Amino acid sequence: MLTPRFSDPPGGQGRTAPSGWSPLMDALDQGVLLLDPDGRYVEANRAASRILGLDREALLEGGLEGSQTGLFLGDGSVLPVQEAPGRVVLRTGQPVRDRELVWTGRDGRRQWLHVSAEPLAGGGVLVNFSDITRRMRAAETLRSSEEKFSRSFHANPDSVAISRLSDGVYLTVNQAFLHTTGFREHEVLGRSSRPEDLDIWVDPRDRERFRELLQQDGKVLGFEAQFRRRDGGVLTGLISASRIDLDGEPCILTMTRDITEWKDQARRLERMTQLYAALSQVNQAIVWARTPQALMDMICEALVKEGRFALAWIGWHDPADAGIEIASRCGDPYAYLDRLRIPTDAPPERHGPAASALREGRPVIENDFLASSEGAPWQGAARRSGFASAAAFPIRKAGAVRAVLMVYAKQKGFFGTNETALLEEAASDASFALEHLELDLKRKEAEESLRRISAAVEQSPLGIVILDREWKVEYVNPRFTEMTGYSRPEIVGRNPIFMKAPSTPLKDFLQIRVALTQGGVWEGEFSSLRKDGGIFHERATIAPVRDGSGAVTHYITFNEDITEHKRAKEIRRSLEAQLVQAQKMESLGNLTGGIAHDMNNVLGAILGLATAKLAALPPDTPGYPTFETIAKAALRGGKMVRRLLTFARVIPEDVASLDLNAILLEEVELLENTLLAKVRLEIDLTPGLRPVRGDAGAISNAFLNLCVNARDAMAEAGTLTLRTRNVDARWVEIQVEDDGAGMTPEILARAQEPFFTTKPQGQGTGLGLSMVYGTVKAHQGEMEIQSRPGAGTRVTLRFPAADDALPEPAAAGPLPPDEAGPLDILVVDDDDMIRASIGEVLEVLGHRSTAFACGEDALADLGRGLHADLVILDMNMPGLGGAGTLPRLRELRPQLPVLLTTGRSDTAALELLDAYPSVAMLAKPFRLDDLKQSLRKFRMA
Repeated sequence: MLTPRFSDPPGGQGRTAPSGWSPLMDALDQGVLLLDPDGRYVEANRAASRILGLDREALLEGGLEGSQTGLFLGDGSVLPVQEAPGRVVLRTGQPVRDRELVWTGRDGRRQWLHVSAEPLAGGGVLVNFSDITRRMRAAETLRSSEEKFSRSFHANPDSVAISRLSDGVYLTVNQAFLHTTGFREHEVLGRSSRPEDLDIWVDPRDRERFRELLQQDGKVLGFEAQFRRRDGGVLTGLISASRIDLDGEPCILTMTRDITEWKDQARRLERMTQLYAALSQVNQAIVWARTPQALMDMICEALVKEGRFALAWIGWHDPADAGIEIASRCGDPYAYLDRLRIPTDAPPERHGPAASALREGRPVIENDFLASSEGAPWQGAARRSGFASAAAFPIRKAGAVRAVLMVYAKQKGFFGTNETALLEEAASDASFALEHLELDLKRKEAEESLRRISAAVEQSPLGIVILDREWKVEYVNPRFTEMTGYSRPEIVGRNPIFMKAPSTPLKDFLQIRVALTQGGVWEGEFSSLRKDGGIFHERATIAPVRDGSGAVTHYITFNEDITEHKRAKEIRRSLEAQLVQAQKMESLGNLTGGIAHDMNNVLGAILGLATAKLAALPPDTPGYPTFETIAKAALRGGKMVRRLLTFARVIPEDVASLDLNAILLEEVELLENTLLAKVRLEIDLTPGLRPVRGDAGAISNAFLNLCVNARDAMAEAGTLTLRTRNVDARWVEIQVEDDGAGMTPEILARAQEPFFTTKPQGQGTGLGLSMVYGTVKAHQGEMEIQSRPGAGTRVTLRFPAADDALPEPAAAGPLPPDEAGPLDILVVDDDDMIRASIGEVLEVLGHRSTAFACGEDALADLGRGLHADLVILDMNMPGLGGAGTLPRLRELRPQLPVLLTTGRSDTAALELLDAYPSVAMLAKPFRLDDLKQSLRKFRMA
């Protein structure tokens, strides 16, 4: 205890503080006031002035409890002056310690003071104090904060809990926690959320993850998890937590917000957003789709990709199958629809949503599809596909339900009122669009059909004319203008009768109008005039055009230009006639050729034996004239046979490279002063005319026949034109043209028939043109006759051109050098008379002969080594014949000469002459001298 001594100041002004007190007091941080035993303040240190904001005089005047200042209790009530700590000590003599009082200054400023008062030994009181305003305000703040925390803790709408970090045992929970979870407080406190305890976490892995994050960071923000209520229900919570110390023990303060409803709202919002996006895509599909199929595909795709449905499909009612035929689909990764058949004739309890919507014409919603009785037939497949809810919406066409839109979701309860309304709107829009597209498609098909018809009419190969009921032209297509030469403006508005050809009777047009007026269709042919005056023939079909009521509004004509067709038909008719004629000539040629062959064999035997006798007898022998007569008769018969062969159009005998200009000039020189004396002759011969290969005598004879016919056609006088020319690289042409009477078509058609003639009896045989035709065909050529009554006749002969002047075929191959010696000659002929006569002739000529009736026997003996210097081989024999024997003979004896004999020359004989060397030909019948000459040619070669 301090024991300062007080002294009385002079003049009786009261006591003063002991000396040396002020320096000690001023060194303290605490405020110090000194009361004398009379209760007067006698000293104050600097800290007191600083803390209270008063100077020393003011402090000494009033102290802590002055009139203008005062002490207050913590609750704000005024502390009486006598209860001030210093006064209490003066009165009681007992110390007052650790009083916390509020001091109010003159300026109204309030401060918290920690005040103590101690009695002094010499009397008086020492009052010390310190400013604890900050501490008290902090404590006040803490108390306020605790009160606020408590109020917040219990009033917080979020679930708040404090649990021990070590074992998770709940220490305290607020009312929201109890309300949200459904637990009572005594059921929670002292227990934990572990699976073996309250088991609040739906997924224990979430709890472990939550504690890991808390251990790692000391806090967790926005951790989402699902929790189990007391009644088993599930809520979704968003947890924030931090570690705290409570009375020195680590704890966890968690705040959990129940976001179940928010999540549901978010899901609903998301669903609506997706549905709006899908509906937007559906509307775009309605704008851009060009076909019903494309629209359905785009709708299903929009519902799956934008609306996030697991599956969407559209199916049409198929009455014939009593079911729904799926027309479009999207989604369905598990092939749900592949196992699906939706009957429409099943009992109502087995319809399913789609069939029910189709039959009832209203949306059918199954928010728990797997538990629905209607979905029972398909629930197994739906479960495998993950479908939980389904909805069906009818699609109408012309007011009737014709199809259904079906969608599936993976969540139960997906289809709320808003979702159903949007999907119903989508189905309604699809109904309108599908019907509109179908109508638009029909319109486009009609337009396309009209366009095709228009294009077909415009591009038709037939001329098409549309007439009104007054028979005035309203339309003509390009082909008709091409046919007639008139432009469209020149025809439209006029009656087509103005194009009638003079040869078409007017009554024909009247008959057409009568037939059409009676409602019939007219078909026929007539002739019309082109704009240039030319005539064309057309085949027309004319029909009435009727409106919906059956009334005739127009007439349409289809016109085909058959001018070329008729011309071709005439040409075909002519060619057919020529073919018939050729067939007749070929038949006659075959007949005459066969007769000629047999006659030549007979004549050959006669002529051969007769000439052999003439060669053996002296001229004055009595029998010599007889054999001479026989030989002459045989020769004359041979000439007659040659004429038959020419008529038969076989290949002439003496084939050579010919100059037709030279042959014609030679014949003209002969005829100018005889047959053609009264005829003016015009000659137009092409210089450099290509040679042809043929028989000069046969061609000369044909030319002579044509000239005779031309002269006979010109009664008194006229002009005969002879013309040659090179047609192209393949043909050389002779034309014999007169300006005589000409021929009618009927006569022209029969002009080449054998024995047909218009000349008086006894003036013609009817074989002239037939023989000319035979000669031309024998030279592989063509013959054409052009004639009109009063316009004369032109006969054109065409012969194949030779590449160059062809050499004569080689006559013989080498024979043994002894020209005078006899030859060993094989005679191969099927005619025994020929074999006998040739053998006798060869014997007269000094040669040896061996005869064979066929080529096969001759080849066999040659193969066995038979010697031969020459072979006389007949062309026309049974079996191999000459054409088959010669190649095999050359294989056995390549150098053996061969003399071909034939009673009817043909192409095969000429081909053999060209193909093989040392081959010559001798025509039957032949004389001894002819055979001798042929053998001499072989020797000379």
